[in-house]
Order: sequence, then C-alpha cells, then structure tokens
Amino acid sequence: MPDIPSSFPIISTTVSELQSLQKTTVGQLSLRIADLMELDAGLTLVCCAEAGVRRRKAYALAQIGRAARHCGINAAAIDKVGWTKMQIIAPLLQKKGWALQLALAKATSAHRLKLYVQNKLAPDKLRVMTLYFARDDYQQLAVMLTKFGATAKGKALLDKEAALMALVKAVSGSSAG
Repeated sequence: MPDIPSSFPIISTTVSELQSLQKTTVGQLSLRIADLMELDAGLTLVCCAEAGVRRRKAYALAQIGRAARHCGINAAAIDKVGWTKMQIIAPLLQKKGWALQLALAKATSAHRLKLYVQNKLAPDKLRVMTLYFARDDYQQLAVMLTKFGATAKGKALLDKEAALMALVKAVSGSSAG
C-alpha cells in the first residue's frame, strides 16, 4: 500500500478496515462499502482501490450492501448465501419476500439462480441436439420455424425449440391421419 499522508488518518484507517474485512467476510465488507458510498462515493472508491478491491467489485458489493440494509439482512446471512449469488439477487431484493429469495439462493447453484432470475429456468431433464445445416437449408428451416412461432432477432432465432416442436406436431398430426 502506498504511503498515505498522516493528515488523512481516516483514509488509512478505512483502507486498513477494508483490507481486514476483505480477508474475513463478504457480508460485513458489502455493508461497510455501502455505508461509505453513501457518505462519499469517490473517496470510497479510492479507499477500495488502496485496499485491493477493484472498482467493479466495489460497486457490486455496495449494491449488495444497500439491498441487504433495505431488507434488514445481516452480514451473516449474506455470508451464508455467498457473494456470487448475492450479486445475482441483490437488484431484486424487496422488503417483502426477501427470506424466500435468500432461501432459494442458498438451495440452488449460481447458474440455476441466474436462470431463475431471468425467468428462464429450464426443466431438469433436457436433451441437447446439435445440428449442422448448409446455408440454404438453414434459411429454409428458419422460415418454417418463424411460421410456427420462432422470432428472428439479428442472426439469432429465438424460441426455436418450441417452434420446432410445433412444426413436428403439425407434420406428425397430418401424416398420422
């Protein structure tokens, strides 16, 4: 750590405190950074940088701390959930229902939690199929899939799985008769 002038004892104390918290608990660190950000965001970022907390992480920790304070969540609860999962759910925490969100975060992996938050939680037993098409064949398939509910977005095709199954059901229904 570079030498901080003795005329700024509060900065050196804050840097030492942040260094200590960073080694022990994410919960206390996030709450402390949130408190400091409310006082002076610029000075807090300087202290965080001196303590070895990068800017992006400092903002994420501050968001976690603010959300936790808003809901009355303590540092121990933050630590039980973990920094990665708290970062996912912090923007969504509300005074009502936060306990359920924390319980969900504790019980699921970060990947599944992210899918849940994005409302894209998939069934457990999915199968993956990789298909390779010639350009013309793909364009023909894309046209058919859009007729059955897929949406073209740039080069991507959204909701193609549901559209493909609708196409399969339409074809199998017409040939079964």
